[in-house]
Amino acid sequence: MIIPHNKHRGVPFWAWNGKLEEQELRAQIRSMKKMGFGGFFMHSRVGLDTPYLSEEWFRMIEVCIDEARRQKMGAWLYDEDRWPSGAAGGLVTKDEKYRIRFLEFNTVQSIPKPVGKGLQAAFIIELDSGLLVSYRPYQASDKLRENEQILLFQEKTGSPQSWFNDQTYLDTLNPEAVEQFVQVTHEEYRKRFSSTFGNLVPGIFTDEPNFISHVPGNTLPWTGKLPAAFRKKYGYAIE
Repeated sequence: MIIPHNKHRGVPFWAWNGKLEEQELRAQIRSMKKMGFGGFFMHSRVGLDTPYLSEEWFRMIEVCIDEARRQKMGAWLYDEDRWPSGAAGGLVTKDEKYRIRFLEFNTVQSIPKPVGKGLQAAFIIELDSGLLVSYRPYQASDKLRENEQILLFQEKTGSPQSWFNDQTYLDTLNPEAVEQFVQVTHEEYRKRFSSTFGNLVPGIFTDEPNFISHVPGNTLPWTGKLPAAFRKKYGYAIE
């Protein structure tokens, strides 16, 4: 009988959705071994009752790596509390400068006052059955013609949500924000478990990082440094 190597066996997402206890974790790993799995992804899910990325969390990770060694399995890491990857369960986005930014666009008949510092651009547009017929940059002296509207683009910051433990998603267009996520998550695993990387710990799963998660519908991806980066690359203003 041919017995397939672990790399050819299934590796389930193992939902961690309660209080993590050493004996229970070890028992479940042994059960997965009996079912023929080659490893497991340690995946924080709704209901987790052990603080994410706490010292107790890392102790439980160590327990699972040890049991994987005993069972000759792979202990795969997962880099987020639920998903999408980036906020580190809200630990990164407690700092507002790392929170997701976006452009919210809406049509109005007049510019609201005060305008606010978030206004990035305004255009006078004409639509026909939802299709753009014409547009021009808005000037304060402009008078709207028949069928014209003002289209506003305003920079907004994400609002805290329970999904991110009362924080927000990450500004993934901001290199400094992404670096902070790496430091809080990947580097903490590296400090503790780097000797197991590539063998007992074959890899780390990153889940659906994106530009515009959990924000209102009429939005576009944005970050505060985008205008400067755009001008540097293309030689003219994005506005």
